[in-house]
Amino acid sequence: AQKNFDQKSVVTNKVITVNIPVSTPLSLILYNYYGHTDFMQEIVNINEIDLNAFVVGDLKILVEAQ
Repeated sequence: AQKNFDQKSVVTNKVITVNIPVSTPLSLILYNYYGHTDFMQEIVNINEIDLNAFVVGDLKILVEAQ
C-alpha cells in the first residue's frame, strides 16, 4: 500500500480570494479560471452563493497548493 502511495502525487487545493470588478456569471468566471465548470458546487459552497449567481467583488476560488 505504501508503495502505491509513494508512486502517486497528492494534489491538494487551497482557497484564495480574487476580486471580480463587474457583475459576471459564476459559470463564466469559472470557465475563465479553470477552462471548465467542474468546481461549480465547491465554489458555490465556500462562497455561500446561489448556483447561477452573478458575482461582483470578492470571490473565493480553489487553486492547486504548491
